[in-house]
Amino acid sequence: MRVSDKHSKITQAAVKVFAQKGFFNARISDIAKEAKVADGTIYLYFNNKYDILISLFEDEIGKIILQVKLLLEKEEDPC
Repeated sequence: MRVSDKHSKITQAAVKVFAQKGFFNARISDIAKEAKVADGTIYLYFNNKYDILISLFEDEIGKIILQVKLLLEKEEDPC
């Protein structure tokens, strides 16, 4: 499995676990189980669950910024 695949599996699993249990009740082991990876594998990609959460925010904000840039490029007169 490629590095980006595992990273993606972990972040997708984290979203699901955070939604089900809440961020503070979620454990790394819950995320690992959902992602079907060993607990230690998560620490190869993230320092802790706060790091996972920040990564999720950065990914989503990045998508929003890209969409806004694409929309602005289409505008002929932004005023």
